[in-house]
Amino acid sequence: MYIYTYMYIGIQITFNFMMTNKIKQSNHIGCLQLYENKKLNRSVKIYRNKIYTCGRDIECTIPIQGNQYISSTHFKFWCTQFDSTYDPIVYVQDTSLNGTMYANEKRQIITKIRNKEILIVKNGTYLFFPHEAHLWDLEGDSVIMFKFFIEKKKISNKENDEEHQRLLEVIKQENIEGNRWVFDNTFFGSGSFGVVCGCLDMHNQKKLTVCKIIKDTIMPVDKVNEKDFILAYKKKFAKPPLLYSRVKNEKNIMQNLNHPNVVKFIGHYATKTTYGDELDNGDVFWKSDYLIFQEQAFGGDLFSYLLDSKTLKLRSLPEAESLLIIYQIMQALKYLHSQNLAHRDLKLDNVLLETPEKLSRIMLTDFGIAKQTPLRMKTCIGTPEYCAPEVGDFHKNTMRDIIRNKLNNKENEQAVHFGYNKKCDIWSLGIIFYYLLTGKAFFEKKYDQSVMSGFDDYTLDDLQNWIYGKVLKCKKKLSISHECIQFLNHLLTINEQNRHDILDCFKDRYIQGHKKSLDNIYRGILKSSRYNESVIPSGNKAKKRKIT
Repeated sequence: MYIYTYMYIGIQITFNFMMTNKIKQSNHIGCLQLYENKKLNRSVKIYRNKIYTCGRDIECTIPIQGNQYISSTHFKFWCTQFDSTYDPIVYVQDTSLNGTMYANEKRQIITKIRNKEILIVKNGTYLFFPHEAHLWDLEGDSVIMFKFFIEKKKISNKENDEEHQRLLEVIKQENIEGNRWVFDNTFFGSGSFGVVCGCLDMHNQKKLTVCKIIKDTIMPVDKVNEKDFILAYKKKFAKPPLLYSRVKNEKNIMQNLNHPNVVKFIGHYATKTTYGDELDNGDVFWKSDYLIFQEQAFGGDLFSYLLDSKTLKLRSLPEAESLLIIYQIMQALKYLHSQNLAHRDLKLDNVLLETPEKLSRIMLTDFGIAKQTPLRMKTCIGTPEYCAPEVGDFHKNTMRDIIRNKLNNKENEQAVHFGYNKKCDIWSLGIIFYYLLTGKAFFEKKYDQSVMSGFDDYTLDDLQNWIYGKVLKCKKKLSISHECIQFLNHLLTINEQNRHDILDCFKDRYIQGHKKSLDNIYRGILKSSRYNESVIPSGNKAKKRKIT
């Protein structure tokens, strides 16, 4: 038994859990060089998702002692990277009383990073301390100076790069809210929808902001039958259209949300329309790129946080750290479900971290397929490996499909015809929890048809016991607590009626047993987070919500 202790803003929190071994970092993406009196003193390699600190404290990664102008922890820095086709992003955050000075590669632009402020640093940029600013000019150096060396991406994708630049050029030509947004050619990732890039919000003290560019949204010129339009579009282009009306639904949902564990909506914009095409049925459509601006998560997504730099495989987290992440996702789901809003695409990629560290604020993002309704839903949608079995068929030949096929049998016909409800998010929560505890997918094996048919005689009870058995292996292999295993079983219950809803999750013995500690840590995380920083929104703003 290992005693896991958090010391947070004066509160000592202790969990009695068994811990897993730490994963060694490798494959560094650059380094920070420390110069003293123009001589190289040391070089610190930078790895993804690791926090580095500099200050007077001997525990800092780079301790600098004997100088009263330097704070105990003066600044910290870290790196995130979506994948090897994107450049690493290195952030610096000032944690001092008097700030940290920043200079660009040409030493021409000098900026002061103030307390809690975060900046993206580029290759060749410099940091130095304010009390030595008078020594910094084009001909001399400060006594203590830091210089970043950051590698470019490992794999080049010319087609993607050209498309990203094209999107930015189109956007830069438009006067978006009086040039409120300044794009800085930083790209965080992409998906089937488009790309996520960085920009500065000039109405909010040049704060770093994320812009989700949803490219080529489709707008029928005249009023059309949506189902007929979609069929005609698929017939001509062999893919479904991304309708402008559905993209606006994501914006409408996000702008009415305000919770510390939900990414904050800031604004939106649609670029000028261009002619699209005419379909075989005579329907004509226009195209437009749609932009959604939201707060930036400086720690990347949960998938990247779990990814080990050396093996490129997901690592497991200690039970205590996993629980803190799950507890924050639960807080978000409690808020969403209270408004009859189902996320429907909960997965590691859609869970963001404010910073890549244990006590980071967690945020849910991507409400592109979220649904707000008190009724049951019937659309088969989401990411197959995270989807509850009642959501629908994905035909991936995994155990999930075997469970779904059994639900699809005539004797279970009633369950299928009535669709699914918000508890689909609870199943996804269980899949995420399993990922955190094991570093593995729950439905990781694909079966051929002969193996699939071997489960024909299984009942739903047999399949539920298969799930219980797989979860139980966590306890034996990773020494996970019994209460945790029981909680996970309640999340991954096939029978939707017997599965926990979000309020049941909070009432569960496992959560109740750690509730005091969890609440204390949670309040500490929110107190030190950037959630309470004021932001000037564009458009409607959700009412400020008091967190108790």
